[in-house]
Amino acid sequence: MLFLVSNLFSQDRKVIDSLKADLSTAKPDKAKFLLLNNLSIEYNQFSEDTSIIYLKQALDLARDFDNSKHKA
Repeated sequence: MLFLVSNLFSQDRKVIDSLKADLSTAKPDKAKFLLLNNLSIEYNQFSEDTSIIYLKQALDLARDFDNSKHKA
């Protein structure tokens, strides 16, 4: 069971690292908004606090663009 959990975490970590790499080069637009949302989804599995941080960043970005669809 421990192997299964650590293997799943390792796979999640690869996805998170990839999303973070993309985020570091993303311009503040819809793509960055989607990356932030995807990071929040990935982190929600094991760190709700970190997930909320990324959601707040996505909300701030949506506010900057004054996009009501993304704010919701």
